[in-house]
Amino acid sequence: MNTQRLSNYRLRLLLQLPYRKGLSLLFILLLAALLSSCSNEDTLGNRYQDYLDRVANLLDRSPTDAAPLPAIIYPSRRDRLLDIPDFEQGLVEVWDFQRCGLMSLINQRNSNLGKVMRPSQRFIYENHFWQKLVPCYTKREKWLAEDSDFVRRLEDAYQHKKEIRPLVTHQLFFAGKEFERQFSQSQKAFLPNARPDYQRVATALRELARLAESSEQPTDSTGFSSPGTVNVAGLEHQLQIINSQPITHSLLKSLQITSHSLNQVSQLLENKLKQRPLCLNGGSTQRSKNLYNVLQKYYLQGIQPVIAHHARMANHLLPPLNQIFDSALKAAPDSSLRHFQNRWLSMQNPEGLWRSFQHANQRHTAVWNRLLRQCGLFPQRD
Repeated sequence: MNTQRLSNYRLRLLLQLPYRKGLSLLFILLLAALLSSCSNEDTLGNRYQDYLDRVANLLDRSPTDAAPLPAIIYPSRRDRLLDIPDFEQGLVEVWDFQRCGLMSLINQRNSNLGKVMRPSQRFIYENHFWQKLVPCYTKREKWLAEDSDFVRRLEDAYQHKKEIRPLVTHQLFFAGKEFERQFSQSQKAFLPNARPDYQRVATALRELARLAESSEQPTDSTGFSSPGTVNVAGLEHQLQIINSQPITHSLLKSLQITSHSLNQVSQLLENKLKQRPLCLNGGSTQRSKNLYNVLQKYYLQGIQPVIAHHARMANHLLPPLNQIFDSALKAAPDSSLRHFQNRWLSMQNPEGLWRSFQHANQRHTAVWNRLLRQCGLFPQRD
């Protein structure tokens, strides 16, 4: 009898023992306990569900079955990448650029490592190249008589570098792993009591937003693009923070759950008030008092502070994210990244997540104010 058959034989014997029923029952009980503990976990969704169920029970109504929430999907890397064209010149022509101090940079780019630069390294390289190219380009008139061919190649190089700068900026933010991690669907909504250190991420995003805006080719009084400087260590440090603290998808998911759940509660209350007044003549009833207690205990104490915290996070993270997207997407204004920004990041789009979140809060506050005033339970000012 081989090993596999022996194992199967022993398993059949075990299942035929008198206490197999007890083992099966124990297994079922343990599984039920595990599932129960999972369902009772204090997640944001469970906290909202508890609040919704209590309101529905007091109103003798059932919440309407809502469609599943749409996934917040960051575009795939293939959809994010842009092609950056090369600028080819022969060895003799390239040698002429030594008068601009560009030979070491050209050799660096043509090396094996230079051909596989990370997006951040390519951005730093192109910025350094640009700093040396622009001063040389402004002097081209003095070389025109003695070497018109070089001036033509210099002008071609300038136009090429000018055209690819937006592409290189785009790749800095969207070809690397940093923002891909920030928007990874593996992140769940924040737990209600979670307090992540979002300030470091917000600071890093603000620094990157300034960098993105400064790369938009500002012009000086002569009409030439002014060279800027890149703090290499600073850029890599900010990108490392973005990479190591992925919290943005969790925030977006939390805002989405809040918007959906508050709208469900609001719909219940609005439907009830449309049917008939909950209270008459401004007097309260036991049902209205019970609803007020649910509002106090389960919303004002258990949910409203969470909403306020998520709103503060959004007000720190979303503005610099939108600045980065606005600047970096100049090279791809109608891409899937722009659609992602409009749907999930924009703070102006009426159909976007942030405006939906604000509207859900306003709607929820308005219907409760209406109910409390109707029942004489609205807090009076001193």
